Amino acid sequence: MVHKIKMKKKKVTFVEKILFLSLVLTLILPLATAGVGVKWSKESSLVSENSKVCMSYDVYNPWPQDTYATISLSPELMEIIDYIGSDIVFLPNETSSTNAIPVEFCFKTPKVYEKDCWVGDVFFCKQDCLEEMKTYEGEVLVMETSPDQSSQSAQGSATKMSVSAPLRIRVQCEAQNRNFSALYVLVGLIALILLIINLVKNKKSKQNKKIKKKK
Repeated sequence: MVHKIKMKKKKVTFVEKILFLSLVLTLILPLATAGVGVKWSKESSLVSENSKVCMSYDVYNPWPQDTYATISLSPELMEIIDYIGSDIVFLPNETSSTNAIPVEFCFKTPKVYEKDCWVGDVFFCKQDCLEEMKTYEGEVLVMETSPDQSSQSAQGSATKMSVSAPLRIRVQCEAQNRNFSALYVLVGLIALILLIINLVKNKKSKQNKKIKKKK
């Protein structure tokens, strides 16, 4: 009896595997006529804060149908940067990885390091860069799309094929001494105003003296 029970369990497990593989093949085969692949040379980028950055990845289409591709960023990176956009490129069928086509995308890094300012967040500021460099990790998403679809709408589509590449963004802090140029300008303006007032007073005083002499 024990031997028969074991045989039944093996048969059920085998049938389940066959059914599962059949289901997977059923889902994958309709998508196997078109798609995208990606090549990249680096997984990390050192950028300045509060600046526009553009990068390029190589994409290809080894499948028998033509398609289009665009690039977006994973939610982890979209939360901390302002995404600007990507090119949409045409990928002819059977484009190999050796003939991959470059796609450029751009984003803007945030202001991540605090400044020591005397007035607001703008005037008489300095930045020592004593804290550890901020690093953000996520993925670059290369997605199959249509020529009239933006990269943002392509990202939200569940029917498109996509591949990803890891990306680590390191935001560099740039040291800055306290800037007194605004103070110098303010002092100069005050001095100029006082000088003009003094000249006007002297001119009026001279005119008054001349009038008195004529009388």
